[in-house]
Amino acid sequence: MSEIKINLQKALRAGYTFFYCQTFEMDRTVSTIIEGVKTVEKGDWKPVLWDFEDSKGDPNQVMEMLSDSNPYTAVIAKNYNWFIEFSDVGEKNYEAVQFIQNRFEEFSARESRKALIIVSDVDFNIAIPAPLRKEFITLDFPLPDRAEIKDILQSIVEAASASDKFKKPTKAQTEELIEAALGLTKRGCANAFAYSIIDTGGQLNSQVVAAMRSAEINETSGLTVGNYDVGELLGYDVAKEFIRKAIPNPDSRGVLLLGPPGVGKTQLAKWASTQSSKIMIEFELAGVQGQGLYGQAESEMRNAIAVIKSISNCVLFIDEIEKAIPGKAASNDTTGTRSFSQLLKFLSDSRPQGCFVIATCNDISKLPPEWVRSERFDVIFFADLPSDDEKKSIYSYYATKYNVDDRDFGVEKMKDWTGAEIKTACRLAKVMDTTVGNASSFVVPIAKTMKDDITYLREWAKGRSIPASRPVTKRVAPRQLDV
Repeated sequence: MSEIKINLQKALRAGYTFFYCQTFEMDRTVSTIIEGVKTVEKGDWKPVLWDFEDSKGDPNQVMEMLSDSNPYTAVIAKNYNWFIEFSDVGEKNYEAVQFIQNRFEEFSARESRKALIIVSDVDFNIAIPAPLRKEFITLDFPLPDRAEIKDILQSIVEAASASDKFKKPTKAQTEELIEAALGLTKRGCANAFAYSIIDTGGQLNSQVVAAMRSAEINETSGLTVGNYDVGELLGYDVAKEFIRKAIPNPDSRGVLLLGPPGVGKTQLAKWASTQSSKIMIEFELAGVQGQGLYGQAESEMRNAIAVIKSISNCVLFIDEIEKAIPGKAASNDTTGTRSFSQLLKFLSDSRPQGCFVIATCNDISKLPPEWVRSERFDVIFFADLPSDDEKKSIYSYYATKYNVDDRDFGVEKMKDWTGAEIKTACRLAKVMDTTVGNASSFVVPIAKTMKDDITYLREWAKGRSIPASRPVTKRVAPRQLDV
């Protein structure tokens, strides 16, 4: 039984009367709620459906249906929030608001128990007027889980089996198809499965399904599917060793990569995505802030988290996390605070097993302390400027990649350089058709432009984080004897 059915049934038995469910799958949600109401263990509940089209334009029918019905009736009202508050003119339907307020005690009593369940695609804080929010309980409706996707797949297989061209998937292929469809709506799953059959001329192909899922995920505010071809990453041996072991483990949470800009934190995250078969999802937090409309940021954050949770088995990459999260100075930004409290709760309590989070941070002073406490991440790694050996490897790689003359330049001239700066020097040498030494005159290292910031980061990292690279062992000259 689905989670929403269980939560609804428990709430009805406990005497809750007013419910709100936000969903982008109206038919699937309503069907699930109706089935949940019908199967409540006690009370002999009866579901009654209302929508504006069938009511012939009379929204007051909802109040009449509740008033005239027998006890243990649940009225499921599609988009009834339209008629509780008219957001376009900012006026409330005072009659409906007063009706709901006056019926709370009556409808929660055992002898006259009734329920109103409003279903819509609008965020709760927008849909329900402030005077009523304390009277309502919200129902979260997740995207299809593996069992439901399997049923959808089976229905497509049965429909396609009438064709001689159709090739039924094996058990292993079925599991791959289900995995590829996680994160899609019910209709999206059916469309992806059907399209893959047409696209391949009679077969269900998990790669086609995954591609369609990626396209749908990319339409979700803040989310983008990342596909990277990253070879062996230079340096960061400690962090890489941990990530290799942690990503496949369902009990792992993820890592926070702290360090100055340009040291390769983003590249390390992209490399990590190649260490497993998990889908890589980039979460651009600035993309879930809406257009300043009340409740929009919370709604977009909730939608993004719902997609991530439905996929579960993924690498979630959050770049420069401190730039989007409201700091102490933004404590009055209630919209931002409510929005990011959802993400904070996700990281701590509701993150599904298999979701490995990699976040980067350039400025730890802007990240509120609650984001770096234990159990948000498994480890906080500090990525400092590369060592001489790492710089030699990075330099050799980019000099070869850009096929430039590097005879007049060496590691001794790259004091306190980042990997990004080494890459820039080699790229500019290619662009300007000159040597790396000449091109390096156009590069100003962040060790100079951000000297104080880097010093602060290093001091903060001592005792609070783990070095991403192994410390360089000083070479001791062999003992000399005077003979």
